[in-house]
Amino acid sequence: MYEPYDAIAFIYDDWQKSFSRPYSDTVAKLLKKEIQRNRIEPGKFLDIACGTGDSAIGMAEKGWIVTGVDSSPAMLDKAREKVKKRGLDVSFLQQRMEELDLGETFHMAGSFYDSINHITSKRMLQKAFKRLRKHLDNKSLFVFDSNTLSCYRNLWDTTSVGHEEGYTLIIENNFDESTTRALSNITIFHRDKGTKYTKSVAQVSERWYRNEELEQILNRTGFEVVRRDPVYLFNYNEPEPYKQWWVCKAV
Repeated sequence: MYEPYDAIAFIYDDWQKSFSRPYSDTVAKLLKKEIQRNRIEPGKFLDIACGTGDSAIGMAEKGWIVTGVDSSPAMLDKAREKVKKRGLDVSFLQQRMEELDLGETFHMAGSFYDSINHITSKRMLQKAFKRLRKHLDNKSLFVFDSNTLSCYRNLWDTTSVGHEEGYTLIIENNFDESTTRALSNITIFHRDKGTKYTKSVAQVSERWYRNEELEQILNRTGFEVVRRDPVYLFNYNEPEPYKQWWVCKAV
């Protein structure tokens, strides 16, 4: 099965630092606030679409028993490398969100980096939430972020070129508001030795979901939306927030 993030796993962490500050720092602060607000003691945490593992590692360092799942083997390899260097015990498994099958339940779950938007079918998103609900204890929290319309209008309708040490990254984005679909064509030229470069390509699809659409799907699959908060990526320089933070309870 084609996994676009396999092609960009080796530069993914650098890419995520381009939002004026590492987005993993923003997620860590939001998670900490949510745990404190709800007075949740460390237990079992499920990180869905965990990527290179920063959020999963952060939770493990705070005493949680963490399982991270992702569909990309290359991203999981990066996550395992980080865990090994830190001497932590985190379980990383290759699974798709809509096929989640772990045989256990968790006290809290999260999905970050607009991973929800990567599921471009309402039917498949409902299946993913339904599978997740089976893995959560009653009243457990599920927190995630989603991209807003402002994000797609301003960030997903541009072409950008970035030159970093060792590679050049070209991103061609397109957003069709009439279909709510976004497409990102990513090309990476990675310098091997001297003037020799290796070319990697990936195509990432996303979908903008209206708040009422997400809330309806969540309600259908056993979740109650507790709160939605704005998330600013560029130190409040956005015309509107580019992300939303969702807090849901398994009911």
